[in-house]
Amino acid sequence: MADREDVARLAGVSTATVSRVTSGNGYVKKETRDKVNKAITMLDYRPNALAQNLRRKRNNMVAVMVEDLCNAYTAEGVEVMTREARKYGCYIMLFTVNEDNIDAIVEEIVQSKAMGLVNSTMLKISDSNRCKLLHSKTRTIGIAEKPELDILIRYDQAMREAYKILAKKNKKHPVYMGGLPMDWLLNNYSRVKAFLELNKEFGMSSTPESIVAGKYPLEKYHIIGYNETNGLFARGVEFDALFCLTDSMAMGAIRSLVEHGKRIPEDVAVIGCDNVSLSNFTAPALTTIDTQEEAVYKEYIRYLLSDDENIVKCYDTKLIVRGTL
Repeated sequence: MADREDVARLAGVSTATVSRVTSGNGYVKKETRDKVNKAITMLDYRPNALAQNLRRKRNNMVAVMVEDLCNAYTAEGVEVMTREARKYGCYIMLFTVNEDNIDAIVEEIVQSKAMGLVNSTMLKISDSNRCKLLHSKTRTIGIAEKPELDILIRYDQAMREAYKILAKKNKKHPVYMGGLPMDWLLNNYSRVKAFLELNKEFGMSSTPESIVAGKYPLEKYHIIGYNETNGLFARGVEFDALFCLTDSMAMGAIRSLVEHGKRIPEDVAVIGCDNVSLSNFTAPALTTIDTQEEAVYKEYIRYLLSDDENIVKCYDTKLIVRGTL
């Protein structure tokens, strides 16, 4: 990992000049500043967060708010952020939040002078909490109305590959198991849009029963997958493929399919999403969409430790074909 001396050497300036550029304190000629910034980019240099925050009277803690640690994607994401934060001398403060305690937790985060906050929940952040965090100069992800760090994941890429395989296997009736409230699914999820468009492109059916909502986070994803698949059978819905919002949800769906005597993938194919480590241990092993989870969570930490604003990052997806497709 590059340090301040490496940047100074490449830019041909003193380490003090590098510090003035990275901190924004003190005058530096534009030509010199440009050379330093070019060196920083080339070396992927990240200033020492602990030192900077001590000067700003902030600590070296990054707060992370989650709703559900039973979701393997969330748990693995916390692990990635913890490892990445340690590279920069920082630590993770983990908070499990709900509608009843979120105000108190935001206040605790503000009072603790955390350097950053990642909100990985679906909870609506009130204007008053948003103002508190803005006033405290806590860098945030998932708080502002306009995304501070906008992560765009190309789900349609991997989903298209799945549809090609489904078409070859003469599947005609896919269902998208979203697990979230229907208004959220229809208004916030690019995956639902891709699902409907791909159904049309590949000549597969779309009915009111093709998109299944749920009660997350009031229920865990694996429970939703199990219960909602049972519900499809109870309502007599015709389906031969399931796209699931998460791998955890797909695991619950697989159990329901097995209990109903369905062969996977001959009778019903199952496609999860996230490529969590557990997805390779279902029977049969779960076909899933790799969303570059590790790269995304690392980017969260890097963003919080930088001075960047309004960044957009795009990530490609890949279909990991295993036994359920």
